Amino acid sequence: MRSGAVLLLFGTLIWGQAQMEQSPSDAPRDTGATEHAGAMSENATTIPTDAGVITINGVCGDSATKKVGAPSECKTVITRTQFETLLQLIQPNISQGQRRNFAAGYAETLIRAQQAHEMGLDRGPRFEALMKQSRDETLQFLLMQSLKDKAAQVPDKDILQFYNDNRETFVEIELQELYVPMVQAIPAASQQVEKRLQDSIIAMKKTADALRTRAVAGEDFAQLQAEAYKAADYGSTDALPKVEIQKYRRRDLRFADQVSVMDLKSGEVSRVFDEPNGHYIYKVGAKDVLPLEQVRDEIAKKLRGERLRKYLQEVQQYATATFDEKYFADTSTESHEEPTQ
Repeated sequence: MRSGAVLLLFGTLIWGQAQMEQSPSDAPRDTGATEHAGAMSENATTIPTDAGVITINGVCGDSATKKVGAPSECKTVITRTQFETLLQLIQPNISQGQRRNFAAGYAETLIRAQQAHEMGLDRGPRFEALMKQSRDETLQFLLMQSLKDKAAQVPDKDILQFYNDNRETFVEIELQELYVPMVQAIPAASQQVEKRLQDSIIAMKKTADALRTRAVAGEDFAQLQAEAYKAADYGSTDALPKVEIQKYRRRDLRFADQVSVMDLKSGEVSRVFDEPNGHYIYKVGAKDVLPLEQVRDEIAKKLRGERLRKYLQEVQQYATATFDEKYFADTSTESHEEPTQ
């Protein structure tokens, strides 16, 4: 790789960090060989490793050298190996589609860095201060990335331990759901709407309790659902509504008190759950515990998050800063009295 200002590397690091913030934080990073950096197209893999993939006309290979002569006499060529080495160090998971944008930004930075060098902007106290700040910010970035990588290394024994300690979390049951509307449909032109509303709430609650009794007796949920809609004046119920059997886990139940259905046995009917938007009754079908291999990735993701939060907390406790509040007081919003007329 042709030499360049350290600010170039930092700028590219920040670009890479911005891209990573748009992707899942728990995605595993590729730490393999440079030729495996990101997903490559078949055409890209046929290009020789020493072939130039970026050519910048008008920028000398050594950015510390001032250009002399016509632009055609001065150019920088970056080979496939050099470019993929840079990607592996900065953004190993970049997609094939993002490589083009990365290369364009990288070339633009090289060009502007050359211009800044020729203007003498890489000398003096301001440049040194910016370089110091860039170095510190780069170290912070590398620290955060290192913690993410460390958190991602979840041991298999921890995954197995979590699975055994939280088996109820992975219980999956089949449920039929019977929904009873909270109120009946009331025509807009009705008199005494408020009283009719209260009466309908009481009537629908009684309907829910009655339907639950019939469900316990073994009546078909589709028929019961049709009668619930009929009681609510929801129009024609000639065609029975479809009541599908859905699979649920504790995390999938929409209301907190409905978690109790997870403790029912196959074939049992739940109590009536009175929720703000209506009444719910469930019938339990098959019930089983998901195998470890089916939930391994889910557990690993959860443990990665917990490990990362722990490491970040340790970082926060490493040292603390205090500030002189008098010195840093914000006076921009202070009110000023108008002079007396």
